[in-house]
Amino acid sequence: MATVTRKVKGGKWYAIFTDDQGRQRWKTGYTDKAETQRMANRLEDEAKKVRMGDIDHQAVTRRMERNRPMAEHIESFRQAMVGLGRSSNHIAYTIRDVELCIDHTGITNPNQLTKTQVELWRTHCLTKGYPDCRGCPAWRLRCCWH
Repeated sequence: MATVTRKVKGGKWYAIFTDDQGRQRWKTGYTDKAETQRMANRLEDEAKKVRMGDIDHQAVTRRMERNRPMAEHIESFRQAMVGLGRSSNHIAYTIRDVELCIDHTGITNPNQLTKTQVELWRTHCLTKGYPDCRGCPAWRLRCCWH
């Protein structure tokens, strides 16, 4: 049973619930007790569905990954390239190209990236003088649909 509590009188409420691995978790809620209780119940119900197999845990993980800020994804990508032994020059220009694409599209997380945005970025790259698709920074995102 999910519950709520307050650490400081007049402060935010905290939701206390059991996660999908059976561990008790605390999550900062709202200043409204009823809203925090609804959030706690929702989190516990979702965790129960994962435990029962009604929700695919991998799908939940992918959804959480897609909601991470782009800066975290870029840093993970950079670390992966370092781990693969890429040269510092290769890492620098690849990351810069990806950052230019993100700046051009104005996205803040991967959920916002669409095929149209990538095509607009690709068109922008081609008009700027990138000779082929492999030179297009959008190609490095591994989400270019061309």
